[in-house]
Amino acid sequence: MKEDFTQETLRHLSKLCRIHCTTEEALALTVSIDKILSYIYSLQEIDTEGFEPVYTPLVISENVFREDLSITASSREEFLANSPEHIGGMIRVPKVFL
Repeated sequence: MKEDFTQETLRHLSKLCRIHCTTEEALALTVSIDKILSYIYSLQEIDTEGFEPVYTPLVISENVFREDLSITASSREEFLANSPEHIGGMIRVPKVFL
């Protein structure tokens, strides 16, 4: 059952939300919201009997992640050897904030 979205409804909602609308904005919003609600009501009339709900558009039938592998991490010295510049055991990076 479709209920029209009226200027009175918009005034009531704008008062509750404490949002000021000009007359032109109120008219445009009323028309737009009424169109949106009409579309929603038309979707509610569609017969969906026999269809399973879909929670994601992707069909995932298998795990797409790789297995977790236990590896030994590189030492601090190996990381520092691969860095362009380091000071006191820390990698030096360019300044971000001036």
